Amino acid sequence: MEDLLTPEQILNAQLNAIFQSSSDGILVCDSKGNVLKMNEASEKLNGMNAADVIGKNVAHFVATGVFDRSVTLEVLETRRQVSIMQFIKKTNKHLLVTGTPAFDEEGNIFLVVVNERDMTQLNAMKERLEQSRMVAERFKDELVQLSMQELEGQEIVAESEPMRRVLNMALRLSRFDASNILILGESGTGKGVVAKFIHKSGRRSKKPFVQINCAALPETLLEAELFGYEKGAFTGARLEGKLGLFELAHEGTLFLDEIGDLPFSVQAKLLKYLDDHEVMRLGSVKAKKVDCTVIAATNRDLDSFTKEGKFRQDLFFRLNSFTLHIPPLRERREDILPLMNFFLARHNKQYGQKKRISSKGFEALQSWPYPGNVRELDNILKKAVLISEKELLDDFIGSALANPIPKGAHQDPRSPRRQHLQEEVLGLEAELLKGALKFCKSTREMARYLGVSQPTVVRKLKKHRISSTDSFSNQKH
Repeated sequence: MEDLLTPEQILNAQLNAIFQSSSDGILVCDSKGNVLKMNEASEKLNGMNAADVIGKNVAHFVATGVFDRSVTLEVLETRRQVSIMQFIKKTNKHLLVTGTPAFDEEGNIFLVVVNERDMTQLNAMKERLEQSRMVAERFKDELVQLSMQELEGQEIVAESEPMRRVLNMALRLSRFDASNILILGESGTGKGVVAKFIHKSGRRSKKPFVQINCAALPETLLEAELFGYEKGAFTGARLEGKLGLFELAHEGTLFLDEIGDLPFSVQAKLLKYLDDHEVMRLGSVKAKKVDCTVIAATNRDLDSFTKEGKFRQDLFFRLNSFTLHIPPLRERREDILPLMNFFLARHNKQYGQKKRISSKGFEALQSWPYPGNVRELDNILKKAVLISEKELLDDFIGSALANPIPKGAHQDPRSPRRQHLQEEVLGLEAELLKGALKFCKSTREMARYLGVSQPTVVRKLKKHRISSTDSFSNQKH
């Protein structure tokens, strides 16, 4: 048969076969916008027969609403290739339509070739993807809510956005079993509570949580407590030796509170553990592998300590892998009301009371600057529940908060009337000690209240010549 056809006929037959076999719709229009040719795929996409389309102008189909717009008309207007999204009412399809101009030797458009591709399925996939994304967002929101419920289960109160961000990050770190976490914040903000939350939320929750205050022990005892010792390691050592806290925390969590007060020599041994996860007891020549999460906390400015040579820079970098900064209570006042309710309910239950606070008492608590942060609020409410003879605690709270605000608590540091820094620090220290004396029954309780060691409280009282005998009698210092 091909032998009977001319080369031109063979070429036309081949081009027509290609034209008709394309899975994309193809329209060919002249320079006026009249349809010259339409393939079978275009017939299906547009829901029309080629016989009803060929010879008609595309403007007719726009005017009658068959197309919402015509790419051919836009190509003729702009004299360049144009791509549009076109909706076909009859077939309810969305088409990606590209019109390409063909120019003659004089630079005039003589043909417009239109390519149509069905995007309906792709759009459906896009919608399903968007629905999946919305579902994922909903699950994410529900996960956050579950996380917040988990906080409540662990007796953590956080309504303010800054504190929720801290706890959400803590939750993520616990889920990934992260170590070398550094918690920063003023004394009394709840660094220890966050450390316990990280432990309880992770896979090590069934293992030990071991805690030590690095400022509470002298250097020699601190090293022995952390790393343990063999029998006869030093004078006064137990005959059987002693496990260190690192070993006790094996597969669990070791919380190093007040890490800024860690002696330099002990810092070196801590760094060695963080590097190779091995500890060596005092008096031993054999290292032992220990696997525990290390969380450190401090109210010190470790960055400044490092620059001043008071803290090892390499240890600071190792501990600073993940940092959580807990804002002071005065910067998250949305937490004061829920914290007040939480502590009041806990102390009422603990001491069998039914004390309550009205809006007047809450307003007094809400306006207090809280130099002692959450710990101070807890102590105020604990003493109110224990000491006040009235069911309504407003008057007791008002009296407890009647003390003058410590110097510098809210003073603008740019004020020209401000004293020298050393005077400010000493003045604030004295005020805090005097305030603690009114609430506490012993120097040990003062130490817990202020977040320092008991010997520090005794030394500070002597330095400021503050007598404690009038506040609590028969107390061994």
